Amino acid sequence: MTEYRQIDINQYIGKQIRCSCGRIHETTVKCIDIARGATQRLAAHVRELGYAKIFLVADQNTWQAAGKAAAEELEKAQVACEKLVFQREDDLVPDEIAVGELEVAFPADTDLVLAVGAGTINDLCKFISWKNHVDYMIFASAPSMDGFTSTGAALVLHHVKTTLETHGPVAVIGDAEILAKAPLEMITAGLGDTLGKYTCLLDWKLAHRINGEYYCGEIARMVEEALQRVQALSARLGQQDPEAAEALTKALVLTGLAMSFAGNSRPASGCEHHLSHFWEMRYQMEGRKSILHGIKVAIGLVTSLKLYQMLAEEEPDFEALKQSAGALQQDGTVRAGEDSLHDPAFWEREIRREYKEAADGILQLEQKTHKNDEAARQKRLAVMEAAWPEIRQLIRESLPAPEEAEKILLTAGAPVNPEQIGLHTGLVEEAVRVAKEVRDRYTVLQILWDLDLSERFAKAAREYFEEGQPVYRDHQKQQLRKQLEKTRCFVLDMDGTIYLGNELFPFTRAFLEKVEETGRQFVFFTNNSSKNKQDYLEKLERMQIPTVPEKMYTSSEVIAEYLRAEHPDDTCYVVGTPSLEKVLRESGCRLVQEDPDIVILGFDTTLVYEKLDKASRFLEQGAVYYGVHPDKVCPVEGKHMMPDCGAMAALMEATTGQLPRYFGKPARETLDYVIRHTGCREDEIAFVGDRMYTDIAVAEGTKALSILVLTGETKREELAEYPYAPDMTVESLETLTELL
Repeated sequence: MTEYRQIDINQYIGKQIRCSCGRIHETTVKCIDIARGATQRLAAHVRELGYAKIFLVADQNTWQAAGKAAAEELEKAQVACEKLVFQREDDLVPDEIAVGELEVAFPADTDLVLAVGAGTINDLCKFISWKNHVDYMIFASAPSMDGFTSTGAALVLHHVKTTLETHGPVAVIGDAEILAKAPLEMITAGLGDTLGKYTCLLDWKLAHRINGEYYCGEIARMVEEALQRVQALSARLGQQDPEAAEALTKALVLTGLAMSFAGNSRPASGCEHHLSHFWEMRYQMEGRKSILHGIKVAIGLVTSLKLYQMLAEEEPDFEALKQSAGALQQDGTVRAGEDSLHDPAFWEREIRREYKEAADGILQLEQKTHKNDEAARQKRLAVMEAAWPEIRQLIRESLPAPEEAEKILLTAGAPVNPEQIGLHTGLVEEAVRVAKEVRDRYTVLQILWDLDLSERFAKAAREYFEEGQPVYRDHQKQQLRKQLEKTRCFVLDMDGTIYLGNELFPFTRAFLEKVEETGRQFVFFTNNSSKNKQDYLEKLERMQIPTVPEKMYTSSEVIAEYLRAEHPDDTCYVVGTPSLEKVLRESGCRLVQEDPDIVILGFDTTLVYEKLDKASRFLEQGAVYYGVHPDKVCPVEGKHMMPDCGAMAALMEATTGQLPRYFGKPARETLDYVIRHTGCREDEIAFVGDRMYTDIAVAEGTKALSILVLTGETKREELAEYPYAPDMTVESLETLTELL
């Protein structure tokens, strides 16, 4: 219960430590206060350290979490303080733009920069204070990373994640109450960053053994101590316990001190971080929302543990490796087979393909460091050959199995599989192949390259996440069952979910029977507005799935009900099939061919040019514009995709510059319609379908559950392309049947 309180960080500050490694370790940190009530002590710390002109820097989130309270304490103590709160619609990126904004706002008389936040704010303030020859202090808002006391500032320069050597803070302040209130995602990011020390410390030790790199056992033991204490309390982190958050932050700070003692990030960053940096760079280049660094490190850790586990079972044929490498040619290159990462021409093509606009920076790094030099590789191979039994034993003694780490992470609520964070497993394979190029640092990724194992291990890592990982699969099933316990009604998409075209999936009947056996209900909902309810009832009857009208919902009915309530006297011009017109007419809509109040666009399989021309003219004249649903394509037999309502809307947009307001999935009106007609609460409803932007998006931001089936339009590798994720992803309804 009290073991974690024994972390004594202050023993490492304010003095020189003569180490058995032969170096003298010291840090610029003069004060560390991580405990309850640290906010109230902030102004006293500032004055005790002799500062009077404070430049407080935060972003919108850290300002609300801790910055406002910090500023109030300084104001109360009459400490002069100017502020910059970054305003960003998306995540703050530590790039040239952010640095420039800081530089412009930097007050000339500042004697202390107060960074309120964690990773990005810390890096920016570390750099800008160093550049302006001013000290800085960090007021932590979340226990999310280990860079609080490090001397390296991780910036994104020319699209490349680059760590610049700067200076450390004079103080680290963290209020346990504030730290515990941080989003759970940030807390688990700190856990992931800490557990990543398993592989980075082994990388460091092997770099010392194989590559002759500097290594300090005392520094490594500091990090191991932090790692062990965090592991012991990991379950409490998921409960956002203040004492656990305090201990995690202390462990992260201790790791940062270790980095400052070593003079670089070696004690805290290895292969798991290289994988994370590669993913982060790719996300930024593709304009995708960033994932917290420590969360990516957690996935990188699991990946790296799997790589090391496989490596420990290898018996490399060193003689064959020497022969396949061949002698150095006169131009300094080595003869290698085609499509080999050891062939310089192929390697450069791969770097340009994988790193895109950041490739030039990666190529320049190799030109500077020559880490892939063949002569150096041969020397490393010679060392590995002589020490291979020792290396294998070291791997087995130093690391937990991937499954052990996965259990710790999952217990705290952290992800362990790429799909949990929308990371395509293809990017895992790519990262194992080329992520080593982001740094000049010897890790297991470089060992795999040396042993010509990168390609094979990359594929194996991808397969592990796609088809293996039993701990995660079991955990996933448990979580899915818990999620399904509350579900009373399944809203089932039709095409691509229960059938494809006119072919019923073989597992559909069993699923429907199981739903009823468990006392739940199901309804069918199709966005397809080209047919009416009776058409679908007859289709299901032909497939021997008898149902009743009360269980069949369509997007046409949703918009019809809305029009009846909100536009009872307005006239409508319909671009749609006779079936859609019939639904609208029967609901009381007044359909006209000229001068309508509203234009309604549906999935019109009877479309002719005259309809589009008239609709465009009516919109130009000011008619209200509604779309029945936004589906771009409609799947049919043989994997063919027909242009659907959304595609027709795109055509109209090119003419009119307008897009309609939609009413089928994912519109809120659809969920409200289901609630009214089933009598279920929002949190008792589960939408099941094959299309992300309709079937899954309809539940986004609500209490309803979203379940993606992979039997229709969406493929697993496409999930990462969306800014939201399904609550559940299953291969088919057959998986749901098993879970029920």
